[in-house]
Amino acid sequence: MAFPVNNRIPFVSILVLFILVSLAAGCRAEIGRVPAIYVFGDSTADVGNNNYLTGSGVAKANFPHNGIDFPSRRPTGRFSNAYNGIDFLAMHMGFKRSPPPSLSITGKSSIQTLRGSRGANFASAGSGILDTTGSTITLRKQASFIGSLVWEFKGHVEEVYNLGARKFGVVDVPPIGCCPYPRSLNPLGGCIDTLNELAQSFNQAVKDMMHGLSYTLGGFKYSIGSSYAVVQNIIKDPNALGIKEIKTACCGSGKFNGQSSCMPNSTICSNRHEFLFWDMLHPTHSTSKLAALAIYSGSQQFASPINFRQLVEDQS
Repeated sequence: MAFPVNNRIPFVSILVLFILVSLAAGCRAEIGRVPAIYVFGDSTADVGNNNYLTGSGVAKANFPHNGIDFPSRRPTGRFSNAYNGIDFLAMHMGFKRSPPPSLSITGKSSIQTLRGSRGANFASAGSGILDTTGSTITLRKQASFIGSLVWEFKGHVEEVYNLGARKFGVVDVPPIGCCPYPRSLNPLGGCIDTLNELAQSFNQAVKDMMHGLSYTLGGFKYSIGSSYAVVQNIIKDPNALGIKEIKTACCGSGKFNGQSSCMPNSTICSNRHEFLFWDMLHPTHSTSKLAALAIYSGSQQFASPINFRQLVEDQS
């Protein structure tokens, strides 16, 4: 079954990976300490960059009910009821939360100008590996350009490596066919297998690419966290992790609350800690916390060839 994907939720943007980068600081950092992290990605990693962008087509989350469980109940631009996965990974690395959105740092908008800081978050909702992300592309056409996506992503990794990055934490693509929005398109309400198969193919290609770079780039260290495995594990046995609702979003409208974004007038659940999804595409604060823990210190099922903690502590 093939589903065209519209401008509102471009499939390619969902296939974005974010990277946590530890820049070489000229001397060895103490074990367990990350000198800085630089985040790249889409809405799953955005902590407010899009708040600074104008235009009717810019995806934003700086309004209720987003941020309802954030300190002071403040909508920050995160597509979450509170923190997202980047925040929790940063906490595990010794930070208070994600570094600030790059556009909030006056006069500093690139890694070169941010050297010496604790990092920045460049993630932007709706962004993608390709500069053309955002236009309508059918899944049939997309299944013939996974190779192009991986090639572009490889170029991005090499570019950041050339700026001094040596440690890369990558989070792969989740089973996006099981998000509330794709489910709402399926008459039977199930996951859309085609989307999940594309995600798996892309994830494998990225894993192969990163493995290859570890042989060609001196000092290159990496870990790939599997959000795909985390979400599948939750769906398989949600009760074991305190999750009770895996299909319907906490905030939204329509079938599975998956037919519109979370808006001030949307239906919202009260037991948010029991929901897998916050809105039509994004996880709740609770899900992000579970995912970050599994990726940071879990087994190779959730992060390989080493987990993020081992990546942080590696001094070789």
